[in-house]
Amino acid sequence: MSNSEASFKKAQLALLQKLNIYPLGTDFELNSGDIIITIDIQYQGDWGYVALDVQAWESEEHQIYLSREEVVEDYIPGYFAFREGPLVLDALAKLQAQYQIQPKLLIIDGHGVAHPRRMGLATWLGIKEDIASIGVAKDSLIKVDYQLAVPAGSTYSIYDGSELLGYVLRTQDGIKPLFVSAGHNISQDEALRIVFALRSQYRLIEPIRRADQAARKFAKGEITDEMVVL
Repeated sequence: MSNSEASFKKAQLALLQKLNIYPLGTDFELNSGDIIITIDIQYQGDWGYVALDVQAWESEEHQIYLSREEVVEDYIPGYFAFREGPLVLDALAKLQAQYQIQPKLLIIDGHGVAHPRRMGLATWLGIKEDIASIGVAKDSLIKVDYQLAVPAGSTYSIYDGSELLGYVLRTQDGIKPLFVSAGHNISQDEALRIVFALRSQYRLIEPIRRADQAARKFAKGEITDEMVVL
């Protein structure tokens, strides 16, 4: 184990002491107008191109903010949050400083507690910011042998022993599912409900799709009128 890996593992264990996943019935609640920030990053060399999609709950209005951040950590499998997380924190800090935007929920193109050590990027960010967070990923870091019904809304529970780590969710009839897991300060069931409510006509939920497209364009130097560079 490298020195970086050992220090990251120690940091993960310390952060896990602060982890809060609500049990069903005592939960986080989104109210109309509450701000959700959905995050995606694309990379070019030593730079990360961060897209922050800002949307009010129960509203279709949204704004995308962009931030170019230097990557300072190498990628180590299982410790991705330590590479990508600081970039997101810096972008969120710029957003708060310049526009005083304070989210109630973060949605991450990545994992929450559905991670071998319960420390996906959504969990890392949620604990660091002390905010509710959800991970929505296209692939699983944990082996899941699932059978899923064809209709949209079909789910399969992801367990490790008796611990519920998240859900496999089909967002549209017959298409590949997503992997949804609570990150911090939210229950697994509420995370699932919110993600399904934000689905689009595509596999990805709409705010992740917007953030993904914006980050890709930003990395290519294509900035549109709908984007604000921080």
